[in-house]
Amino acid sequence: MILHRLKFLVFALGILASVNCSDQPSTIHGESNDTSAMVTNAIDSIVEPAAHFKTNKPLVTAAKKDPAVSEVEIKKKNQPKKEELIAVTSKPSKANKTVFQSDNEYYASRYNLKPTGEDQSAEISRILESIPAGGTFVFDTGPEFIINSSLRIRKAISIVGRNTQLTYQGPPGVTIINLEASDITIKGLQVKSAEQAYQAKSFIIGTIWNSKSAPLTNITVSECTLSGYGGVGINLRYVSGFKLLNNQLSDMPYAGIACYSVTDGVIEGNTIRHITALATTAGNAYGITVQQLGKEFVSRGIRIANNRVEDVPWEGIDTHGSENLYVYNNELKDCAVGIAMVSSRLKSPQMVVIANNQIDQQGNMESAIRFDGRGYAKNATGIIVNNNIKGQHIRLENTDNLLIFGNEVRESETGYGIYLSGQNQNTFILNNSIQDVWSKGNGNSYAIYFKNDSNTATIDGNRMLSKGFKAPNKSGNKFGFKINEKSRYCSANIGSNDFAAARTKDYVNTPEVKKISRGSSKSSGREYTGIEDRGLIMLTDMSAKAQVVLPVLTEENDGLAFIVTNSSKKPVGCNVTVTSMKDPSRQSNSIPGSSTAIFLYDFYAKKIWRM
Repeated sequence: MILHRLKFLVFALGILASVNCSDQPSTIHGESNDTSAMVTNAIDSIVEPAAHFKTNKPLVTAAKKDPAVSEVEIKKKNQPKKEELIAVTSKPSKANKTVFQSDNEYYASRYNLKPTGEDQSAEISRILESIPAGGTFVFDTGPEFIINSSLRIRKAISIVGRNTQLTYQGPPGVTIINLEASDITIKGLQVKSAEQAYQAKSFIIGTIWNSKSAPLTNITVSECTLSGYGGVGINLRYVSGFKLLNNQLSDMPYAGIACYSVTDGVIEGNTIRHITALATTAGNAYGITVQQLGKEFVSRGIRIANNRVEDVPWEGIDTHGSENLYVYNNELKDCAVGIAMVSSRLKSPQMVVIANNQIDQQGNMESAIRFDGRGYAKNATGIIVNNNIKGQHIRLENTDNLLIFGNEVRESETGYGIYLSGQNQNTFILNNSIQDVWSKGNGNSYAIYFKNDSNTATIDGNRMLSKGFKAPNKSGNKFGFKINEKSRYCSANIGSNDFAAARTKDYVNTPEVKKISRGSSKSSGREYTGIEDRGLIMLTDMSAKAQVVLPVLTEENDGLAFIVTNSSKKPVGCNVTVTSMKDPSRQSNSIPGSSTAIFLYDFYAKKIWRM
């Protein structure tokens, strides 16, 4: 037994000498300061990653280089099954630095995974299968690997790309990286394929084998660069709890990001460019789309924020029938429709927030923001607040109680600032700015226009402005507000608007219009628990220690929205915690001084939003 141990020690020291005498120094990963780590890692470098040896003996430096050792297997009592072992070449050289496993991380160089210029999908798949659940595989070699087949991620692991590129050269119609388990993270990986025409079921990263009864959870894709291929960059279905963060997606025909029947997700900080619509049905294409999958449950509780979407020939950000969807702080440029909140086959979007987005599109007659419900379903509901739009308009159809507040529309060439098509009930159009609207088509232009039947609205605090823009056909700023002569059952309560810049002074053309004067909500002292939906609270001359009482969040007042104006210079305290929609990490129990904001009660998110 003693002789056997001596032989093993000589063998191990020989390997250590081979490592230390190479031209390239060994790289030790980890934070241990134990001087025996070199011995531990040297031995560890010739066994399967799950096998560990420990020693407290002092470091011994050998003077000779032992012969190279190739494809070594050390059998132990608890060694994994033979089919799980990965052959390892530990011969040190300038081209093959020895890198060791540490802290549950498994490095590509540990497996001697190096680019060959040929298909390595089978080799990479075998390695990923060998990573234990909870482990992290790190691409520390590269920079490019060719793959012709799909990679299947079938357990809860993380993959760190370090900007290594996987170039897919296989056929379309498959998912290049299949996510088949919960608790998967992919970070910093590049996946590239040739730009192609649309082919169904072509996804660069996507979920597979999951279902409504067996959804995946906790999926994260971050800091990845995905380009080309014949369909979608990231495609998720039946996932609850996901994060798609700071990815770069481009040059695909259908969508950068597509999510179907998903819940509680974040799509934030992504850049999506050049979605081609090549060979798609009816030219459909999306930067980001969140939809209901067939007759399955609608997507709910998704935050789409701080993304940049460019060059999409159909819709930049889209939903079909989602609930509690928050679309804010996004930049959209050169998209035929910037933001489209429309119905699925069975359901209209509900409780959708569109806030603080920047939309710039010129050259077509589409809308910057489109908010449509389904005629035979419950009308769409939500809020359109504080968006900055250039070149297009805001369009509504089949909505109830929708609030359009504080938006700025500049140089819309479609002829409209805010356009109500039909069946919009109890719309609140408040404090919007419409500047230099003009028409490329019929020569008429309107700050606010009712097109078809059954539109009712409150119109107050809006302005039509002229800032020196010269319309090519002299159609600029023609009407402040008008209802189409052929429309029926339309009415508007008109408050104090400034449409003096309109060249035609006709305010409306129907006798059903009524003048209104919006006042503050009725209250008892500083108590506003009875505030009406879409009501107004005006705080004036408040003392430094003032405290107002607002409604607490309950399931019954889900969707309640009202305007709070604090004309005092100092903050005013309140009894509820309010979360900033612009920055959800910011919460407070006060209303800022010299401010006007929308408060939205969201029982699903358990938050009172301030916008």
